[in-house]
Amino acid sequence: MWNLLVLFACMITAVGSDVVGTPTSVFGYRKRRLDIRCLYKFGYETNSKYFCKGECFFQNKNIIIESGSPAEDERFSLTDDTTARVVTVSITDLRTEDEGKYWCVIT
Repeated sequence: MWNLLVLFACMITAVGSDVVGTPTSVFGYRKRRLDIRCLYKFGYETNSKYFCKGECFFQNKNIIIESGSPAEDERFSLTDDTTARVVTVSITDLRTEDEGKYWCVIT
């Protein structure tokens, strides 16, 4: 039985706009915690941050969690370290259905 999950994440600015980071493979194990770190450039510290699953376009986005709001699924949390300019999304109790493509987004 495989316990490995593969997730992809990268940073885009202004939903549906420029991809800032290179897609990164992130690995985790079922029933464990996974932290995904997304770096962003100076000047975006006060902007809203989102974490989407699947395609993340302006009118077609599956927002898992956004800054300042609790996630519908309590296993997801988002913290924004504006000094280091890093958004960290944590997923606890990883499940097979968590596997997929994810995007860190700044509006």
